[in-house]
Amino acid sequence: MLCGGGSTRMGREKNELLIDDNTTFLQRILQQATQHTDHIIIAAGQGRGDALKRRYRASAEFKNVTWVEDAVADQGPMEGIHQALKKLQQQHIALAFVTGCDVPELNFELIHCLIDNIGDHDAITPVKGKRVYGMTALYRTGVWTAAGDNVAAQRLRVSTLADSIKAKTIELHALEKYDPMLIAFENINTPEDYFDFLDKLKINCTLKMKQQFNTR
Repeated sequence: MLCGGGSTRMGREKNELLIDDNTTFLQRILQQATQHTDHIIIAAGQGRGDALKRRYRASAEFKNVTWVEDAVADQGPMEGIHQALKKLQQQHIALAFVTGCDVPELNFELIHCLIDNIGDHDAITPVKGKRVYGMTALYRTGVWTAAGDNVAAQRLRVSTLADSIKAKTIELHALEKYDPMLIAFENINTPEDYFDFLDKLKINCTLKMKQQFNTR
């Protein structure tokens, strides 16, 4: 899971956004993920790992999480993918689903669909037209070397990773039967995106949730 962005358009750390009065996005993701796997990596921006660990040290769901940090600062999600896949391969894990800390609803039917369809490819990435959803995709952990090469060459758009490996694509509409509203592909970058997301999930937005942005 990638947790290294600056959240400039949001105005606050996206991992700390509330899904209810007591649960942050990051906690919610971990609550779901720990029901399905013991191998969870959180990739933090350079110099930000310790602060995140302190923030969540009392949260039981983080007990078995492995943390990594970007080795090179300000390289976007490509460096987070590089470090996370490298660590997972060291742990002898073959496949990894990559997501961000701003997608608090994991869809395991969708993930299993990707696993079932990757075949002998290095990755399987959902696409819609020319758009490649490289941050809601399944990768073989050996791809970490290609991700590292992309960082070194300053090819930092996540979609370029699929171009440098043997990647397979799957049309986004083929995944709607698992995720009818395509919640796993939401792009939550602004407070407006956040409130629209809560609306879509019919989550009651409490005063505490509104006050995250000093709104009424």
